[in-house]
Amino acid sequence: MSNCIKPPTRSHNLPQTIPSTTPTVNKATKHEPFSSTAAPRDARNYNLPVEKSGYFSGIMSPQAFLDRYLEYGDSGEPTKEVIGNLLASTPTPLETNMYQPSIAVIQPHLGHNVDGIDTHTFGNQALDNLSPDVNLCGETACFIFWDRAGAVISAQFNYVEEPHLIIFFYRFSRISPEAQGIDTTTMETTKKEEQSVTPPIRKRMEQANNNHKGWRTVMVTDRDNAAKQGGILVSYPLRSTTPSPFSRSTRTMLAFDLAKNKLVFLKDYWRPDVDSIAKEGAIYLELEKHQIPHIAPFGMGNDVKGQRTVTQAPNDIREKGILPTTRQTRLSHYRMTLNIVGKALYDFKSFHEFISAIADAMEAHDGAWFKCRILHRDISVGNIIITEDGKGLLIDWDMSIKLPERLPGQADEAPVARRFARTGTWQFMAGRLLEERDKFQNYCDDRESALWVLLWVALQYTPTHGGSGYDLATRMQMFDAVDQRIDGGVQGGGSKNYFLTNYSRLRAIFTDRPVLNSLVDTLAETFAVRYAVKPSAEDVKNLEKFRAREDLAEFIPAATAYRYEQQVTKIHSEGWLVNTIRDHLAQPGWPKDDPPSRQRTRPQLPGNSLKRKPTDHAVEARLSRNNPLARSGGSTGISSLPQSKRRK
Repeated sequence: MSNCIKPPTRSHNLPQTIPSTTPTVNKATKHEPFSSTAAPRDARNYNLPVEKSGYFSGIMSPQAFLDRYLEYGDSGEPTKEVIGNLLASTPTPLETNMYQPSIAVIQPHLGHNVDGIDTHTFGNQALDNLSPDVNLCGETACFIFWDRAGAVISAQFNYVEEPHLIIFFYRFSRISPEAQGIDTTTMETTKKEEQSVTPPIRKRMEQANNNHKGWRTVMVTDRDNAAKQGGILVSYPLRSTTPSPFSRSTRTMLAFDLAKNKLVFLKDYWRPDVDSIAKEGAIYLELEKHQIPHIAPFGMGNDVKGQRTVTQAPNDIREKGILPTTRQTRLSHYRMTLNIVGKALYDFKSFHEFISAIADAMEAHDGAWFKCRILHRDISVGNIIITEDGKGLLIDWDMSIKLPERLPGQADEAPVARRFARTGTWQFMAGRLLEERDKFQNYCDDRESALWVLLWVALQYTPTHGGSGYDLATRMQMFDAVDQRIDGGVQGGGSKNYFLTNYSRLRAIFTDRPVLNSLVDTLAETFAVRYAVKPSAEDVKNLEKFRAREDLAEFIPAATAYRYEQQVTKIHSEGWLVNTIRDHLAQPGWPKDDPPSRQRTRPQLPGNSLKRKPTDHAVEARLSRNNPLARSGGSTGISSLPQSKRRK
């Protein structure tokens, strides 16, 4: 399969089809980095194609495929009569034996300065950056067009009898680099640019990338002027973030701003190109305008010019019944920088710093919601960072939503679903969102996510104990719990809900940390009301009676309906969560020297180290690479940039 770096610049601006409901999904790309459960390799390999089954469309005729994705007007294109049966000797039982004979036949028809290469002999797969692709099987072939939104497949054809294969390479060698899938905004770094980076910064960037072999310069669009770009130097090559070709492919990395001569944070991803979803840079500008605290300073960033997916777009063909409706929305390539570099939330100096960082992040969340009506919608371990001076920042606003202003007392109305899957990171999503697919995500769901973030880190980085039968590995499974639905979908949340509603029995006690225990107790008992049985009509009637008579007022605090009402009001109150956390931070009893202490949260693999299978070690190594807990500091979740364009 080719690394589809970007689609052709041509796209079809037709209406996007979006769903009326928002199903819950548990994608490996979002789940595995924070998983506490060792998933068997075979299961993960099986789940990946299942997840992607709705992203393939077909079948186009070979000629229609060539005309749509390799459009090239040239009277010199070889004809069937000219080509004849030149490829008749190509088919062989062994696929690799087909490559050189095919290249020999195709080479004369390639454009100037273009050579056919047997890429399977190259270890660096970054060299393989096609968007249009060819699949050979015996004497038959088909074309595939890949981009981040899906793949369009042509009908099979006999390439010995039909000229389509040679025409494919004839056109491909003559279309623009952008149409070939080459990202021309990424290029080799000049000596002058490389020498502008100081040795300490260069060393830090190299250490953050285990795959470092050199440097590349990436162009990032200005935040205000789309015609202006700035050069950003990055370590290269970069590690892949996902095994899937269809995704937002978010990659984050340390980078050096060549204009400002400073280390920055670079984020590169494919954003949903839907009118109702604001660009992340626009969200940062809005937050800056309202002076929301604990927000990372936005550097520059915008859409990468001309890089939009097209596989979801040809609705004119779909309407004719040639292609089924795609499940994905259009995506646009987006790059941005933040003028600050922080460390991961789990890389704290003390638990006081860790809890304080969560308070800072949720203060930013409160400000964004109550002042700007912007809801973050992905409070997770990966989206809260700690600065060098120990402050917390809430980052990654790309999936946030801005709701219209409402009148006092008016409830938020759920907008039409904008994407094909619910937003968030599985381990930290509110239980009710995982359990009920028709629920509209609100700011209290984000607040509940903060509790799951706190617990997920605290349980894994400090000793705990509990009641009879307590086991940390078992307790951590509530974050990963997934239930299969009859309709083929997934849901979860049941384990989280059960934990909260039975907290007094299931609570984990953090050893020698009384204030942390008190904080978790307070938050868990408060959020439990979201899943508790609502007061009965009789309970509500009794409360009304107590309030109506002064002589019965003393019974109000003990009334079931009153306690429920107070907890619900508390959860919705501006500043409640932040104030609760900060009140506990101000209490004495926090250890002065308590760096993170990694606890074992995965079950021991069968057998001992002397008898384990080689594959067991491979599984653990792969899990370690995919789990941020296995690393301390540095950049995580980095994928390879496309092959650079050489410049002199």
